[in-house]
Amino acid sequence: MNRILYNYINIIYNFIINISYNRFAKRKLPYHFVVPNVQTYGDFPLFYEYTRLKKKVDNVKYTILAIENLPAKDLLKYFFPQNFNNENFFFYNEKIYVLFHRLIKFILIIINFFFRNKKRGNLLYVFENLMLQRLIYISKFKYYNNHKLNFEDKKIILKNIDNLNYSFIKRFIRYTNFANNNSTQCELVHLRRKYGNFDYSNNSFFSDDKKNQLLKKLGVNKKFICLFIKPYDQSYRKLNLNKEQDPRCLNDIKTLEESIKFIIKNNFDVVLVGRSDVNIFSEIGVINYASMNIRSILNDLLLYSSCEFMIGSPGGPVVYPFIFDKPCLGLNSFTLFAYNDWEKYIYHPKPLLDIKNNKIVSLNEILQNPVFFEQSKKVFNQLSLMTIDLSSEEVLSSVKDFFEMYKNNNYLIITEKHQKLKNILTEMHLGFYSSYRRISRIYLEKYLQ
Repeated sequence: MNRILYNYINIIYNFIINISYNRFAKRKLPYHFVVPNVQTYGDFPLFYEYTRLKKKVDNVKYTILAIENLPAKDLLKYFFPQNFNNENFFFYNEKIYVLFHRLIKFILIIINFFFRNKKRGNLLYVFENLMLQRLIYISKFKYYNNHKLNFEDKKIILKNIDNLNYSFIKRFIRYTNFANNNSTQCELVHLRRKYGNFDYSNNSFFSDDKKNQLLKKLGVNKKFICLFIKPYDQSYRKLNLNKEQDPRCLNDIKTLEESIKFIIKNNFDVVLVGRSDVNIFSEIGVINYASMNIRSILNDLLLYSSCEFMIGSPGGPVVYPFIFDKPCLGLNSFTLFAYNDWEKYIYHPKPLLDIKNNKIVSLNEILQNPVFFEQSKKVFNQLSLMTIDLSSEEVLSSVKDFFEMYKNNNYLIITEKHQKLKNILTEMHLGFYSSYRRISRIYLEKYLQ
């Protein structure tokens, strides 16, 4: 019954969206619109940065057209501190869309009043997302610029690649067809190096007074780092389940404890960022901003922009060191294909366990396995593979190595293992193909054969 109702709602939504879009498309607006494919706290700042740089290289005044929801609603006003609806960004405000959006909000208020304990999909989010996907048609460029491989493309790939198995190539083709932003990420890196970083020094939102007020409230008295952790829910931790639950999450947060002590011992404050109701590591001196009631988007940005560096699990916040030109050590991530060749970044991936044979999979084997492209648990479990947390010793070694890079301001140290890795990689390895220089040498020494 719920599925039938959902289908009817979708039909109504698409009908309204078509009317709204057609009315909007008839307007003669003096803008070159660009529309974000995805509005998340990770993707959206990168889309903003890409737009900023494309304005320079194309000499065109691109205007971001976004749906007025999170994160665009919060982030745009901080990156563009002018009045709303200026030439830098524009919230979609066609009348039919606005009226129906208000109607959905009103209906949800009534539903939530009478059915408070019922679980339901977010009807408003679905409507906003459908509208966003329709607006992408008028975008002058796309951040996710998928490339449909034709028969001849596939034939050439299958014929000329000798070192990769068929299942890997098949998964590569599928990814390239449906979810590929690799070419845009590479272009973004190139443009940043050519035109420079985002300059927020004259932005009143990022004033020294506001930063100092926040740091005083937090009790930060020294140079500080941001720590972002993406742990499992408490119910999942320590269950020792013999299957993958989420390759992006951390099971044993205690593996970070010795590394945090090392940083504090070196006269740094550690500020836990993100969103958490759990008071983690406060007993060893971590400042738990993540569980405080002063959390806000602006305060997040103030911390990311003024820290010395970040240590982070995979998640949206780890893009902000790139935005603000800060160093970052990415720990316990397995999104190998999505690693970017960002300056001042070092990645230390999770090890991968072959559950059937109870052995660690080498990086050489991972680079030929379709799981290389995965972020969710489904394919891992189908292939009897499971990511495991970095050990406390591995994390500490990587943190100490990164700390030396920070002190020397040198984040590009190429070893023999890096050179060996380079010879194994092909362009099918996407982000990893260029970011191999950013892989932790601690990781390569242990897992590259």
